[in-house]
Amino acid sequence: DKFNHSKPTAMKKMLLLFTLLITISASAINTNADGTYLISSAEDLCEFSSLVNGGRRNINALLTNNISMKGYDYTPIGTNTMSYCGTFDGQGFTIDSLTLSLSSNGVGIFGYIDSAHILNLTAGTANNVKGKAFVGGFVGDKIGNGTARIERCGHEGKVTGSAENAAAFVGCVHSGSLAISYCYNSGRISGNRESAIFCGWMG
Repeated sequence: DKFNHSKPTAMKKMLLLFTLLITISASAINTNADGTYLISSAEDLCEFSSLVNGGRRNINALLTNNISMKGYDYTPIGTNTMSYCGTFDGQGFTIDSLTLSLSSNGVGIFGYIDSAHILNLTAGTANNVKGKAFVGGFVGDKIGNGTARIERCGHEGKVTGSAENAAAFVGCVHSGSLAISYCYNSGRISGNRESAIFCGWMG
């Protein structure tokens, strides 16, 4: 037999590599029966952000632990072209030790949201969020025509905006509507014009 069947062919090697790439690119975050992502670590939160920013703007999440973001290079959830529209339930847990120091607009745990529902979450005392304009301890900017809701949340960290619209919860509401209920702030807010505790500006 002139063919050596003991060695993988070039086609088999390609298929093996393709399978490996698919395995690597698949999400490592656990989900429940409803397909909601169960976020238990800083790595999970970073990956969830990547999923949303990559196009899956309607996915939902549950925190299952307190999460320390110390030492992690974090990208806010939601962009100005891919605003977050899902439900993010902190289940009473805290995201802490998050440091963001960006020169861009739309900075927070969530960068840009539309019809998102954020609840039962605390932004911890060691969080330090800095940006240019539209900076929030929770959300940088609310865009789109939907209604965003933030309820039963607490902000305890520091927010700094070098330009306008800094706030504990939402830096700016450019369009649509926003409802904030049963929330508190014990952190420090520093910003230029049109900055406030709960929301810097509602347009």
